[in-house]
Amino acid sequence: MFLFYLILSLPLGVLIGLAINIVIGSNRAWHIVVSIGGNLKQNLVRQTLDDERFLEFTLANDKSYVGMVMNVQYGLGDDIQIDMWPVLSGYRDSKTKQLHFTEDYIEVLPRRDNNTDFPSLGIIFHLSDVLTVRTFDISLYNATAVTA
Repeated sequence: MFLFYLILSLPLGVLIGLAINIVIGSNRAWHIVVSIGGNLKQNLVRQTLDDERFLEFTLANDKSYVGMVMNVQYGLGDDIQIDMWPVLSGYRDSKTKQLHFTEDYIEVLPRRDNNTDFPSLGIIFHLSDVLTVRTFDISLYNATAVTA
């Protein structure tokens, strides 16, 4: 009898998961799961999806992106992909960890002028590749930035 319940539980769990995603939507399901048991990075991403704040992501290679999270795709376990629209990008100095911006995507946007060949600026990365994530306020950054 135990084996019967064991074999039945796997397809039943998959069907229930699919039904929840169809009824309330995958992003909303992710919001609920993260609000109950997510880690701090996941919760910060969830909150900014709701109120459209800028986030700064620093990846393991010290590359940094500032922008708005547009979508979250989740897989099994910690396999969570972030789709974001960057406004600034750069890197953190490997020794001092000071943030240096090298690209300003906002300056590129006005030149788009309905050009259908213009490449998408959206980027996708795995949340597991993120070392740090924080909300980002450009006025606070400018007020505290160290100039060389």
